[in-house]
Amino acid sequence: MDDTEIFADYGVFGVHQLADDSLFIITQELGLFKWQAGGLRRLPDDPDKPIDQLGVFGSVRLYDGDFALNTFGNGVVVINENGEIQHILDRNIGIRSNIVQHIYQDRDLNLWLALENGISKVNYHSPMSYFDEKAGVEGNVQTVIRFKDQIFVATSHGLYVQTNQRYSARRFKNLEIVGDQVWDFLEVGDELLVASANGIFKSKDGNTFQQVNYVASNTLCLDSINNRIFSGGPKGITVYDKKLRVLWEHANNYSTFLGSAIDPTDPSIVWLGTSRSGLIRLSWIEDAKYEVEEYGDFDGLLDNLGVPIIYCDSIVFGAKDGLFYFVNEDIMFEELKEQLTLEEREDPAFFKGIFEPYALHDSLFTGQLLLLTEGKSRTWYCNESKIGFYDHQTDQFQNRPFWGINYGRINEFYLEDDGVLWIGAAEGLIRYEKNALKRSESQFYSLIRNVRIPRSDTLFNGVFVDSQGELIMQ
Repeated sequence: MDDTEIFADYGVFGVHQLADDSLFIITQELGLFKWQAGGLRRLPDDPDKPIDQLGVFGSVRLYDGDFALNTFGNGVVVINENGEIQHILDRNIGIRSNIVQHIYQDRDLNLWLALENGISKVNYHSPMSYFDEKAGVEGNVQTVIRFKDQIFVATSHGLYVQTNQRYSARRFKNLEIVGDQVWDFLEVGDELLVASANGIFKSKDGNTFQQVNYVASNTLCLDSINNRIFSGGPKGITVYDKKLRVLWEHANNYSTFLGSAIDPTDPSIVWLGTSRSGLIRLSWIEDAKYEVEEYGDFDGLLDNLGVPIIYCDSIVFGAKDGLFYFVNEDIMFEELKEQLTLEEREDPAFFKGIFEPYALHDSLFTGQLLLLTEGKSRTWYCNESKIGFYDHQTDQFQNRPFWGINYGRINEFYLEDDGVLWIGAAEGLIRYEKNALKRSESQFYSLIRNVRIPRSDTLFNGVFVDSQGELIMQ
């Protein structure tokens, strides 16, 4: 008996030819098969979700070689040539119905789904994935980190971790450790530190967390050379050792700290940035003593807003009106000493350091720029809540892939080694992964149905001229 006779009493909803000249056969009741040289083999070898239980009644080959199966009650199931499920597109991601009558993929690689109650468009192959309340991420996302091969997210509603529920819309869950704002993460050795409004927590495995203290913290940074941890919070600045024992404190009612960094060229200097209290520079003098210098509007930081950023192995500063670099007091003294009296030379106030505009690849930015992250092939930035990047190969700035993003204020960039960029925003989390299939550049075509010429104008061989013989349009 011919192997294909097993399909005689069952519905076949797709037969597709593969590159190796075999046939990929999709059935509703029996599942998936591969037919080659007269032999029939069931796919996949180890199914994690049996296809014959999904109610498949249609299929289409996608441009990337995968197959989209429309189902009666389970949305769209995308599988590869081995029969392995890659994605499930259902009501959990926002389509109107799980009963999908037909699938069409357009030239921009979007999927159009004919449903029992209308049409849904899926921006398939988009380089961006969005995670908001439907995905389990609630609140204003402040920062992101990968620890113990898990993505952790800090929001105004607590601490979240990515789940392994591949086919569920709830991709993150609240660990319910901090019932308040979580601000920052810091990896110290094999431990993860969590800065929150309720104090600092730590974990070795990413599953169990221990509260270390009750000192509210907005930002954490590590001086790995001197084994010190710096924390900024609403009550001031604290310096800890690696066991989080207090070494030094500076009490002050600062506004919210936006970030902190050790100066790569001088590890004895720590910068902390705030939303309305300017930039604070800590200079290590001796033992556990630090000199505190504060810089604000008068020093070149508009509205006392500034944040330190490590870029190209040096430190720059994001501000309300662009990027800046710091001209320290030694340089200022050399530049001004001829203009200063002897008395003024002995007063540091007359040659205090200032902030000067910094050109990013020969471009000066205006508007708020607080995020700048250097990758292998791109430098990412956020200017006035608009995300873009500088391409190191083409020497061009690009922002088109991010047109239309409306997730509110952008708070954080977290760039992974594989080039995946996590974007923390006021209304959720965005994951960006470069996709060669999806192109941002689109050509727009028009179908001209009617042309009208005013009585006073004339058309000559495709050229419009007015009654005076002047060219209007060609």
